[in-house]
Amino acid sequence: LSVVLVLVFVNYFLGTGILAMKYGLFKDLLNNKKFDLRMFLSYSTEYFLRVFLLRIFIGIFATIALLFSLAMLLLMGKYNARTAGLTALIILLLLVVLIKLGVMFRYAIMFFKNKSAFASIKESLHYLMKKPGFLVTIFLIISLVGFLMNGAAIAIDFIFSYIFGFLGNTFMLMLQGLTRIVLYLIFVVWSDIFIFVLYLKIKP
Repeated sequence: LSVVLVLVFVNYFLGTGILAMKYGLFKDLLNNKKFDLRMFLSYSTEYFLRVFLLRIFIGIFATIALLFSLAMLLLMGKYNARTAGLTALIILLLLVVLIKLGVMFRYAIMFFKNKSAFASIKESLHYLMKKPGFLVTIFLIISLVGFLMNGAAIAIDFIFSYIFGFLGNTFMLMLQGLTRIVLYLIFVVWSDIFIFVLYLKIKP
């Protein structure tokens, strides 16, 4: 267990540095700046603490949403377990969506305005209050593209199975896994840039 916790902790730290470099690169590209390797690497230290705290805050929000849903489950479970389970699930999903909408612009605000983690979340929540329809539209578009990308991954799996099936299950699993990783990375990069671009269009 301790080894697993250490691996998770190390991965969390590495992931924070990578996120900082990624969003710093997006900011530079959208500001029409030339790629600078030294600047790109410096984002991992300059923004590390802020990105780390931001991820901690989001984790706390998610934990609160989960605990609230579990509390509802326990309270309602005394009367009707099936209804309680469904209600708790719906509440959890709604809270998760609300959190996603509320913090959608957190990284864009942090990197374009050079704000702290708390200030980035606070300003992002302001957009939820001011332009909820706009954020819901963004969320639906990203969800739709994600759904289509997943459908494309399934279709590619069938195609690869038909063409390369004779090479064996092990090769097929590796090929399908690689395809899904590539499609996932494409989707993540696209959705992040999409959010950054839209933020630039509405920011004061």
